[in-house]
Amino acid sequence: MKNNFLIKDYTITTQRLTMRLLNENDRDVTFALRSDERVLRNTGVKPCQKIEEADAWINRIKDDMENEECLVWTGFITSNMHPILSICFWNYSENKRTAELGYTLLPDYWGQGYISEAIDAVVKFGFEHCEFVEIFAYPRTENIASCRVLEKAAFKLIEKKVTESYDGNFLTSVYRKTL
Repeated sequence: MKNNFLIKDYTITTQRLTMRLLNENDRDVTFALRSDERVLRNTGVKPCQKIEEADAWINRIKDDMENEECLVWTGFITSNMHPILSICFWNYSENKRTAELGYTLLPDYWGQGYISEAIDAVVKFGFEHCEFVEIFAYPRTENIASCRVLEKAAFKLIEKKVTESYDGNFLTSVYRKTL
C-alpha cells in the first residue's frame, strides 16, 4: 500500500476551482471560514474570535499534514484566484485505508455547485492517490444542502447518530462512499 500523504504541493483543478494544500497565506480565508457562525453552525466547531486563532490552526494543520494525519486544501475560483473553501481528509483509520471528509464554503458561494466540484475531485484523489477504500462524511442531519451534496457525489447514508459538540448534542447523518 502506498501512502502519498506527504505531497507538498499537490494541486487539484476542476472546471472552476484550483485547490492547493493549506499554507500560511490562507489566514484570511481560514479566519473567514472559522469565524462565520453561518458556516460553523453546521460543523460543531467553536468560532474563532481573533485572526491569531486562524494562524494557530494553520500551524497545527501544517504539523498534522507533515505527520500524515490529514490533508487540507484551500479552494480558489480559478478565474480570479479568490479563495472560497476549505476541504480535507482527516480522522484516518489506523491503517490509513479510511478517512473522514470535511469541508466548508463561504456563504456567498452556497448553492452554486462549488462544493460539489471540490468533493468530486478530492474524493477521486483520495481513492487514487491515498488508496482509501472508504471515505466517510458526517454532516448535521438538519444541514439538508450538505446531505444532498454528498448524495449527489454517490455517498450513501448508513446511519444517524447523536454527536457531542461544544454547543451541545446534535443529530449527525453518517455517509459513506466506497471504492
